[in-house]
Amino acid sequence: MSDQLYRDEFMSIFKSGANYGKMVDPSTSAEEVNKFCGDKITLELKIANDIVADAKYTGLSCAVSKVSSSLVTEYAKGKSLTHLKGLTEADIFAIIGFDLTENRKQCALVCFNALKKALHKVNNDYDQRN
Repeated sequence: MSDQLYRDEFMSIFKSGANYGKMVDPSTSAEEVNKFCGDKITLELKIANDIVADAKYTGLSCAVSKVSSSLVTEYAKGKSLTHLKGLTEADIFAIIGFDLTENRKQCALVCFNALKKALHKVNNDYDQRN
């Protein structure tokens, strides 16, 4: 992808604010802070029949973290919890689709780390009920 196309696509996603906002009555949520730059994201998921029906995020973060959060939350919709639990950092970078410097990779993983926490909470809640 050319540098200009990369910038245009990145800015388009950033400006759209896709999936940014609070959710009414989420099934689970988790917060993640990037200790390197201070990005702070709260991820909320609505889950029905072990499928993510909706995903939203809020917080204060850099452009890379916001774009990543928009892409990760969009990707999560309609996916099974089992599938999402199997995601790796490499999968997230493939979903994001942008080349990132090493320092910016940590920014891009803030939402993914919140997703892992939220999915862990779902497991714990299920274990406590059974």
